[in-house]
Amino acid sequence: MPYLQMACEEVMPRIVQSLWQRGCCPVCGGKPAFAALAKDSGARSLLCSWCSGIWGYGRTGVSIL
Repeated sequence: MPYLQMACEEVMPRIVQSLWQRGCCPVCGGKPAFAALAKDSGARSLLCSWCSGIWGYGRTGVSIL
């Protein structure tokens, strides 16, 4: 989905990451395909399956979409 990836590159830098705490992509609303933990801090990031956006997400708990 090249168009969504291009849109994500333009939109994602404008999103205040600390205010987005949902389990869906802040750019396109897609569900995450992958979660990763940072080696140093242990912070969790989610990767969108549609636009390849990456955003931070809490390590525990369940979000309400």
